[in-house]
Amino acid sequence: PAGVTDGVLADAGISWNTLPSSAFENFVGISGDGKPLANLLDPLGVQARRGIVQGLGEGIARGFGPRKTAALMRDRFGVPLSRALRISRTETLRAYREATRIQYDENTDIVKGWRRVATLDDMTCFACIALDGRLYATDQLMDAHVNDRCVMVPETVSYADLGIDIPADTRKREVGEDWFKRQPEARQKKMMGQTESMRKAGRDPALFTAWKDGKFDIPDMAKVTEN
Repeated sequence: PAGVTDGVLADAGISWNTLPSSAFENFVGISGDGKPLANLLDPLGVQARRGIVQGLGEGIARGFGPRKTAALMRDRFGVPLSRALRISRTETLRAYREATRIQYDENTDIVKGWRRVATLDDMTCFACIALDGRLYATDQLMDAHVNDRCVMVPETVSYADLGIDIPADTRKREVGEDWFKRQPEARQKKMMGQTESMRKAGRDPALFTAWKDGKFDIPDMAKVTEN
């Protein structure tokens, strides 16, 4: 109705009005018997597994972020916060990523593929740095690890493809491999495993030494395994 804005709804304590159905459906799919999440939780016992799945499902359905969902799992089902947060982050993001990919795959007339984009900082693993910026087909799932922060950015058709006379955007984003190579040597060594005691002793991590000796390059550090 007129006068009812998002701000008015927020003031009234209403933060959502639509169930994120695609993400929720994907969560249901991975949490069923014999599926990845169920297999992960099975050692905890049937009751604990059901409680964790219930908490995760409620968090996704209500649009909670991973931290709020993890707190829900801890308070209601006694899951240690560190493990609850790890599971919550991984499975919430997995559900939303797959819902996003399905949307891309259903709109291939304007989405040519999706590009993997990593958060580039000291916490980023080398597999994500190596794969940052890589382009995939819309029907290809994203390989991810626990607590993976990568996102799927759509690669859309150009204005020219649509018959619109607008100059193309020629800006380019720096990819993970190039980002790492321009970092200060001290940061490179730290990310490759140099501890404070090693630094004080003037010792380089073996990974850094091998990389500098040309025994491998950053793209070689991404390997997919089933777990």
